[in-house]
Amino acid sequence: MQLEKSTVKVMCEIGACKNHAAYTVHIARVGIRSRIHFCAGCLAELGALINKIIKPD
Repeated sequence: MQLEKSTVKVMCEIGACKNHAAYTVHIARVGIRSRIHFCAGCLAELGALINKIIKPD
């Protein structure tokens, strides 16, 4: 799995977010759903949620 800056102009794919994607996660599989596009805000929120699980307060 890789995280990189988005090089294409696409919309964030998280919920009802209407922002343009700034980052893309490449998943180790082939096909149209092998990438997930995130705006900076959604990626930061997801990161905070992940950190709570990995490193509880």
